[in-house]
Amino acid sequence: MKKALFLILAAAVMTASCRQENKPVDGTVPEIRLNVSGDFVVPAEGGDTVVAYTVMNPVQGGELVPYCDDEWVSGLSCESSGIVFSVSPNDGDQSRSTVISVVYQYGDSDTVMADFTLVQKAKVAVDEEYDYVLEAEYLSGTYFGSLYGLNGEHCYDIYLSDKPMSADGFLLEGGTYYLFDIFTDAPSDPMHPQPVSGTYVLGQSEATDAMTFTREVSCRLYQSDAAEPMRLKFAEGTLEISQDGDNMVFDAVLTDVDGETHHVTYSGPADYTSDNDDELLLLEQDLDIKTVIYDASWMANVGTEIMEVNFAFTDMTSDEYGYVVPPGSILYVDAFMPFSQEGAVTTGRYDFTHEINTLNALYPGGLYEIMAGMWYPAGTYADYMDETGKSHTGLIEEGYMEISGAPGNYSVECSFTTVDGYSVTCTYSGDLTVRNVPQPFSTLEGDHTLDLSNSAGIAEFYGDYYGTGGANWIIAVEPVDRATGDGFMADIVTTTHSFADGIPTGKYRLASGVYPAPGEYAPGAQAADGSLVGTMYFGDYDYMPGYGEFVNAYAPAVSGDLQITDNGDGTYGIVFDFVDDKGNSWDGEWSGELEMRDASMVSYGTDAQKVSRSRSSASVRGDGGAAPFRFRAAR
Repeated sequence: MKKALFLILAAAVMTASCRQENKPVDGTVPEIRLNVSGDFVVPAEGGDTVVAYTVMNPVQGGELVPYCDDEWVSGLSCESSGIVFSVSPNDGDQSRSTVISVVYQYGDSDTVMADFTLVQKAKVAVDEEYDYVLEAEYLSGTYFGSLYGLNGEHCYDIYLSDKPMSADGFLLEGGTYYLFDIFTDAPSDPMHPQPVSGTYVLGQSEATDAMTFTREVSCRLYQSDAAEPMRLKFAEGTLEISQDGDNMVFDAVLTDVDGETHHVTYSGPADYTSDNDDELLLLEQDLDIKTVIYDASWMANVGTEIMEVNFAFTDMTSDEYGYVVPPGSILYVDAFMPFSQEGAVTTGRYDFTHEINTLNALYPGGLYEIMAGMWYPAGTYADYMDETGKSHTGLIEEGYMEISGAPGNYSVECSFTTVDGYSVTCTYSGDLTVRNVPQPFSTLEGDHTLDLSNSAGIAEFYGDYYGTGGANWIIAVEPVDRATGDGFMADIVTTTHSFADGIPTGKYRLASGVYPAPGEYAPGAQAADGSLVGTMYFGDYDYMPGYGEFVNAYAPAVSGDLQITDNGDGTYGIVFDFVDDKGNSWDGEWSGELEMRDASMVSYGTDAQKVSRSRSSASVRGDGGAAPFRFRAAR
């Protein structure tokens, strides 16, 4: 990511800007992602053009400003549809290019920048000839996700033709169809999957490299009156894809295996059906949900005073196994309210105008890539489940939730609008209790100073595991002889970024948000499976044959400070004074050499779905708590 000073671009042409009203994500740095791979190519005729973008980790009040200093590019502005501009016709016999820069300004004077090269083709000479020329009138496409990419690339099959497909998906007699089996990077918007703009080349045999179309599948098809169409493969060629307003532009120059040349063009709408089981289907209707079943589940604590709660309201009934029975709708609302040990909700209005991790705020809906090509919604969003059980999702970042009433007789009213402009309303009356609120689980019955006199230490590095801009380390100090002494684990985020930097000298305080930022530690907690995570005290070690090691004494850190000192000779000093969830103090100090391990290559998911990392050497006796459920369609 490149930092850029605004003064560098001060001489650029005046442009319109787009102010981001999204909420900030604590500790992160914004990033501009442009839906462009390679050069962005436009035809010689020019015209209105748009380049899709996404601002990752947006900041409230942030402003996106595009720049270009060439006169043949005009009308630059930032719209919700993308970076919009107009390109003058190129009447010359040479192509021309320029650079369009996009600057995101946020905070007091911080900026990040991205750019791409715009290439406009030269006017084609009137006497230029090809053996085959097709100005296609129809496009039929299928999106396969990453199903066929050998290295996670995403696949589209695109037919450009002079006749449409039949209702059953067959070629029509007398029609000429050019099939391009292309591979590309993941679409920037999984809800509206489009291939990345740029130049695609005929790929190598049995390869699926991004920005290629395959030799094995791509071909020219002519449907005669015979059962099988006439098929002609390609020996070389390029396919240029660009966007012109709401239209997609395709321009292919090909040479077939017989040495004859082809020129195929298309300009128009480009929609793709899906043959991808992991595809996110888009909500395309208003929803009015009269709640039949509700759920309210504790998600996380922000410090010790605020809890994040996920509400779910559905108008569907459930079967005997607890699965909802479609068709119907589910509304998920992610809200922040005062922490209640008893799971009591707080009445009032909740909306998106507050910063996240603050009282009465709603977390906006977003998509998170759990694995390559597998996207899941999180935050506030709505699902409509059709008769087949497939969900059609609408992300929400505008509207409010109002809770009124008293315990046992609450009323909930939701009025939202999805990012695509559809209305989602919901009402509910009745009980409203938050489940899975963590209860005090410390085994301490008073203050305790840890005995670390005969202990060894290990520090594991996990990179930017929490996505807050620092390096995550888990430090475990445990007795060499388990029969005596105590142990502890600290889950911290440092201001450094690499394994080679080690752990710098500094003081670490309790995380102020859901995830620890640099200079903070994650509080101790008990995971759904009963394991201990975060910053914890351990004692009274035990061993059960066939089951491994357990601890019978433990306490979480829910407040207090941790001081780490790098002595510069491979040893560290650690001093801490924590308070557990019952008000007991546990403190101690240790010095010695830490065995440093790099665990950053292990995949643990994303912010939307963290996988808990617990002590590898010990677990807690017992079954632990029940994992939270989500509404699921009956199968």
